[in-house]
Amino acid sequence: MPEKTRKLQKTLEELHAELDRAELDAELRSELRRTADEIRDALASSGTTAPDLPATIGDRLRAAIERFEQEHPKLTLATGRVVDALAEMGL
Repeated sequence: MPEKTRKLQKTLEELHAELDRAELDAELRSELRRTADEIRDALASSGTTAPDLPATIGDRLRAAIERFEQEHPKLTLATGRVVDALAEMGL
């Protein structure tokens, strides 16, 4: 498994851990979990190639960050790392 893929999987795990700790409204928590699960599923099915993800996935994560960045700095960092890892993979 390529290093960038491993890094993305690790950052997704960190995001899920932060989602478990953060006090978010149910809608935002669900939206972030769905997005993270979508990325994880794409990684699992892609094998050694770059996952096939919608072009909007990074935009969705950045929009979520804007919604909670003031109240949840740790979640903001975890989500930002996922966005960075996707960018490193060219996604």
